[in-house]
Amino acid sequence: MELSAAVVATRLDTMMRQELDIPATESESVFWTDSTCVLSHIRNESRRFQTFVANRISKIRDVSEPTQWKYINTKLNPADDASRGLTADEIIQNERRLKGPEFLWQPNEAWRNQPEPGLKNLDNDPELKSENPILAATIEENRIDRREQNQSHRSTLREIFDVERIEESHRMGNSLQESTPSSGSEKKER
Repeated sequence: MELSAAVVATRLDTMMRQELDIPATESESVFWTDSTCVLSHIRNESRRFQTFVANRISKIRDVSEPTQWKYINTKLNPADDASRGLTADEIIQNERRLKGPEFLWQPNEAWRNQPEPGLKNLDNDPELKSENPILAATIEENRIDRREQNQSHRSTLREIFDVERIEESHRMGNSLQESTPSSGSEKKER
């Protein structure tokens, strides 16, 4: 959900710049998130993500740079006030919903380079695409050798067949000359 909110933020920024005729070169937008996971995904340069995450990261990076994304502590994030169990009166009385956190009213240098928490380690992220190496092997076969092996195999089988016929005819009392095949067609009949 946080990643989808980041996509909405970039779309809103693009729309506002177009409607207000603010060129991208005039000032750089700054995007804030309290999600270290989203920051890790946006700033990632080396990993590939599952389709859903990859598509959203692509949309975000099409219109913004990773350096434009900053971390805001969840306690300072006015977007989270409603989810903290504040009543409607408390939200209305709190000016933070209209003005944002106090630090944004300080000079840019004071908050643009503020320290960020350690970003999420992506090693065990379920959104990472698994890396399945493709193994390939080339088997070269000498067809001449293969034919020779097949012919040799056939010759061996023919010899075994002839020996079996000779043994059988001896058991039956036939002479050697009568049992020797005279052509290949007799072998096929058997």
